[in-house]
Amino acid sequence: MHAARTNRLIRIASTTMMLALTLAASAQPIGNRLPTAEQLASECATKTVAHAHGHDHDGAGLCVELASMSVLFNPHASADEIADSLKGLDQDQFAAFEPQGSRWTFTATDGNVAQGERFTLTYSFVPDGTDVFLITTGDTAPSNLFATLDANFPGGRSAWKAKFAQAFARWGELTNINFVEVSDDGQVFPNALGQTGARGDIRIAMRPIGSPLAVNFYPQFGGDMIMDSQDIGTFTNPSNDFRSLRNVIAHEHGHGLGMKHVIPTSGTKLMEPFLNTGFDGPQEDDIRAAHFLYGDAHEPNDAFADATFIGGPLRKPTEGTVLLEEEGSLERLDAKDCYSFTAFAGSPVAMRVEPVGSAYEVGPQGGTTSVIDATAARNLAVRLWRRTSVQPLQFQMVAQIDFNEAGEAEYYPPVPQFVAGLMVAQVYSTDNVDDVQQYRLKISNVAIEATQEPAEMSVFDLTAGTQVNDGTTVRPATTRVNETTSHTLVISNTGNGPLEIDEITLQGPGAADYSFVLLQDTVQPGGSTNIGISFTPNATGQRVAVMTIFSNDADQPEFGFILSATALEPLAPEMRVSGNGQTIEDGQTIADEFFPTIDAGESHTVEFTIRNTGDDVLNISNMTLVGDVRFTASIDRLTIAPIATQTATLTITFDSQPDDGDGLFETQVTMATNDPNQATFTLNVAATTAQPLPQQDCNGNGIEDADDITNGTSEDCDGDGQPDECQTDSDNDGLIDACDAFPTIADDLDSDNDGTPDIQDGCPQDAEKTEPGECGCGVEDVDSDNDGVLDCNDAFPFDPTNGQNEDDDQNEDEDEENEQDEDDNQENDDNENDDNENNGNDENDDDLNDNEDDIDGNDEDVDDDQLDEENDDLDEVDDLDEELNEMVPLLPAPCGFGALSAGMMCMLSLAGSKSRVRRRGAKSA
Repeated sequence: MHAARTNRLIRIASTTMMLALTLAASAQPIGNRLPTAEQLASECATKTVAHAHGHDHDGAGLCVELASMSVLFNPHASADEIADSLKGLDQDQFAAFEPQGSRWTFTATDGNVAQGERFTLTYSFVPDGTDVFLITTGDTAPSNLFATLDANFPGGRSAWKAKFAQAFARWGELTNINFVEVSDDGQVFPNALGQTGARGDIRIAMRPIGSPLAVNFYPQFGGDMIMDSQDIGTFTNPSNDFRSLRNVIAHEHGHGLGMKHVIPTSGTKLMEPFLNTGFDGPQEDDIRAAHFLYGDAHEPNDAFADATFIGGPLRKPTEGTVLLEEEGSLERLDAKDCYSFTAFAGSPVAMRVEPVGSAYEVGPQGGTTSVIDATAARNLAVRLWRRTSVQPLQFQMVAQIDFNEAGEAEYYPPVPQFVAGLMVAQVYSTDNVDDVQQYRLKISNVAIEATQEPAEMSVFDLTAGTQVNDGTTVRPATTRVNETTSHTLVISNTGNGPLEIDEITLQGPGAADYSFVLLQDTVQPGGSTNIGISFTPNATGQRVAVMTIFSNDADQPEFGFILSATALEPLAPEMRVSGNGQTIEDGQTIADEFFPTIDAGESHTVEFTIRNTGDDVLNISNMTLVGDVRFTASIDRLTIAPIATQTATLTITFDSQPDDGDGLFETQVTMATNDPNQATFTLNVAATTAQPLPQQDCNGNGIEDADDITNGTSEDCDGDGQPDECQTDSDNDGLIDACDAFPTIADDLDSDNDGTPDIQDGCPQDAEKTEPGECGCGVEDVDSDNDGVLDCNDAFPFDPTNGQNEDDDQNEDEDEENEQDEDDNQENDDNENDDNENNGNDENDDDLNDNEDDIDGNDEDVDDDQLDEENDDLDEVDDLDEELNEMVPLLPAPCGFGALSAGMMCMLSLAGSKSRVRRRGAKSA
């Protein structure tokens, strides 16, 4: 029965801020039904995170309990991080998900402690360097609590110790437990139990953990706490008097008292598995659980001897009124609470006992929830006793009141008591229910009115999915100026009386940017209503206002929070106009560069491109022209998307009239737009005309020369604007001189009638050739002796055995031989003189004969007379040779004198060659 009752009161839950892992010490694995540790770790992590994010899974969190302790995860821990923290554990660490159920039964100060007995829990801080084993990671690391907190906590060691003391003291105020800090000797952690003068019952260490914020052992495993040094930022947050640290300590010690997590994650209970700073310390469900395990602050007061003395004496009403009021709990089945007071004789005594509590949703972590009506958990009754004897203690019952049902108050009206002395008011129940019922007891000497049940207001940000606390900030979505976004808050009444919302105000620099609608101003217990907040900024930047809700919530009659949202520039189009490769500005004058002077009667069109470089659609409308009617304008698109390749084309046309002459014409084009920087866009347009020049028609075909060329009726090969038939063609070949490579030679003239026009003929006077070839024009390229050397280059054209090429032997030294000819003539003259002077000289004759042999290749002797005769011939040939040398440059080819026959010239050329050979022979003689 006890375990079942604990299961009902000490619940397990999964929420969006912190995750704890807990398991019954006595639970055992269920054979093959139990998955592997790694499977459970992965499954529970996935389910828990999903549940924390608002996705209900029936099995969420069932596998997140360890036999010995609770693990508190970082608010942002992912499924992977949770799984990594768990999957290395032994299989036996996971069990069948029974309630934890343990409580403190032995302490260093008191020894054995019975349930409901007042006792002391000592706590100590483990010295730095003490080895701390962590079951979730399976490793050991030294504690660094003092070094970490001393270095980071504002105010140093005394300040952070004070926050621990404050968190423990709050539990002490609510229960019958006294908390005292003691020193710590640094013994092995966590297996060293509390010992007077050595260490506390609860030992607190710090080390790197990983994802969890902290872990805490259950009472039967020592109740020790390990905090994560890597989350020091959470523990040093100064908001609300370091509420983050204090609520983590209070939550962890809740596990150290034997409590497990509860759901749903509504931000109403300390033992929800995620950190919530919207309240301070233990809440209703947390307090009821602690009372069930240990008792309320008045325990033990079940017996008359242990009655809690609440004051007195009560007097007659004419002598003044005394009102005594206490709060307590019937913690368990058969519990009775006794409160003693004194009263004078004749003083009336009135009693009223009222149930205290609310209806709230609760369930075990990973399980399903149900609504608990904590107001009607038990059926309360009250008795009035009077002490009749001090030794031994004897009491006589004066009155017993038990008329109403559970959830209703019991009232004993003021009845005079004629005997003075000690009185006892006893609160009890006969419903045989093992549950906790909180109550309020009032004792007076006058009639006691029923307590007006208080309303309790809770505000939830439905849009953001977070709890709103007094003094916190609500952040509507970023909005552009003059646009509106909506934000919804839910106001719930978690109290027992109607919640009356009297007024809601908006103040601050940005108050005008916000408005709201409240659906209803009265909220019944357990009900809710919405506030719709609209944000319509009228300027950019951070827009801040304070909203205050005035209500009959006694704890927070003026509930205020900050509204803070960012306002951006409004979406707007931006018009950009360009033309002729340049940007066109609003009001710019468009003239010569766009509209060059044209002849009267002609037209000219200019196109402009319109783009939208803004972030909203550009609208163009109401285009008007004011000015000369010769201008017209049109636009092909009236809407242009933002920042896109889409463009519009503005076309402006100027149509002049034939009789306009020289003139200037102007108009103004205006377009309306939704560009906030230029509601209208204006162009000033100017165009000029000129009197056209007289018509030019050089060929007399009735078409102006320019049109003649444009439409192709005439050619203009030199591009001077004048038809070709009006220009000089000297050779009458149909191609004007300006475009003719041979302006004086008709393209079809063929002087040598060889079928090739002279302009294409390389030898226009040689009917046999169109190119000079190797021998030149007028000379046939033949090889008479077939020795491979053309006759024009062969010194012996008719000697096939001698293919000597004059170009190779003779022409190579042609300049030198010409000079030698003069020397030969002079030598011949000298020889004649020598012959006359040395006539009959045998020695000279022999020399001459030797020379003749060398030249002619024979051994015949040449007589002097013959030699003289030959010398005379050589002189004549030399004279002719000189004349030929002067004429050779005039010839068109090696053999040819133009009008002379080819054969004659080649013969002369050969004669010349031979004469020079003979001269060399004569010179040697």
